[in-house]
Amino acid sequence: MERAIESETIKSERIDIVKKSIGGKKLRLIIGKYTAGYPIENLRKEYLELLRDFEKYWPPSQVFFKHEGTSLNQYLDYDDFLWMLSLGFLFKIDIQDFLILVNIIDRDEVKDFLFEFIIRAKVPERKEIEKESYEYGWELYSSLKKAILIKVDEQSISLIKKHLTEEWEKDHQELLKSHSSKHVIY
Repeated sequence: MERAIESETIKSERIDIVKKSIGGKKLRLIIGKYTAGYPIENLRKEYLELLRDFEKYWPPSQVFFKHEGTSLNQYLDYDDFLWMLSLGFLFKIDIQDFLILVNIIDRDEVKDFLFEFIIRAKVPERKEIEKESYEYGWELYSSLKKAILIKVDEQSISLIKKHLTEEWEKDHQELLKSHSSKHVIY
């Protein structure tokens, strides 16, 4: 696909969506390799290559969730950005590289409690947000977000357990369909 962009065989109005697709596929390869047990140092290198080009794979024109014609400053591909933040933390990347993601979030004016929780674990001096940037009832990861906000250990543990045992599977049914295939698809 990247060659198709370079050779100008893709219509100009489709370039951003194709770039987004390329970035998403590269991310999924890293996730697949991570879950398959590939060496972390190799995955870290692949991740850093993706991260350093991530702005071109995450164009502002292709990322916002819209509801009834209103842009919600909420990512349509929320899980992709959550994976990028999580892997960046997990792979212990340098702060300068991690700031690539922070700068994209700031560019897009997205305010999200779960994103900010991960960011502040890496950038503790970052100011806490008081409110998310969207009003629409985004239920995905709601128990985790509540666990972050209440900051009471026993209640937080209960909410995290609820997310892992009840909500994650419900919220990720499409992903789980691929795991129920009779074919070896890893």
